[in-house]
Amino acid sequence: MSRVSAVFVFFILLTLGCLTPGMEMEQLRARYAADGQRAFRQGGYSEAREHFSAALRIAPNDCELLFGLGRCAEAEGKKTDAEEIYRRVVEIRPDYAEARRARTNLLIATGRRSDAEREVKTWLADRPQSASAYVEDGWLLLQAGDVDSARGRFQQALDLNPRDARAMVELGRVYERLDHPGRAAELYRRSLALQSDQPEIRERLSSLEKAGFNAAKPD
Repeated sequence: MSRVSAVFVFFILLTLGCLTPGMEMEQLRARYAADGQRAFRQGGYSEAREHFSAALRIAPNDCELLFGLGRCAEAEGKKTDAEEIYRRVVEIRPDYAEARRARTNLLIATGRRSDAEREVKTWLADRPQSASAYVEDGWLLLQAGDVDSARGRFQQALDLNPRDARAMVELGRVYERLDHPGRAAELYRRSLALQSDQPEIRERLSSLEKAGFNAAKPD
């Protein structure tokens, strides 16, 4: 649904009395957000940006909307804008893991790994009980080739939050590197049970299961 259509439907419902006070703007925000996600999935980044921007005029500090806007900027090659938007997201919600990872990737891609490491270390120091912070630090360690330290960080994350789906995925990747595909498959399976929308991990798990690595036949 286009932005004009969403507004038209909104005013029709308002005129007919189908919306109660307090619901009108929230429903319009939700419509813009849904349209933005749809457009982004279809590669319509400019259209998605318009929807997210419209929704943000209703809810300026909505981190999901801001993150969507940042992803649009990044997809359109506006890395500086994306970096700033991700920074704003983590200022509002320090443990927003997806925005942290997106910002870390941008910093590394633009030759500022030391900045990325410093930001993650600051996050860990400020929020030592954040499982997400340990996952991000572990990811950086894994990218640097320090598999043992990375494994320790991911395990620390799971000690803090046994239901952290990202920690399970990253620890699974470590076990694949260490030639323990059965353990990796079990971690991927547990992660997908908590967060099903992970197509890359679902595909990886399927490959491992086809190779015979499953709960009934661990490595």
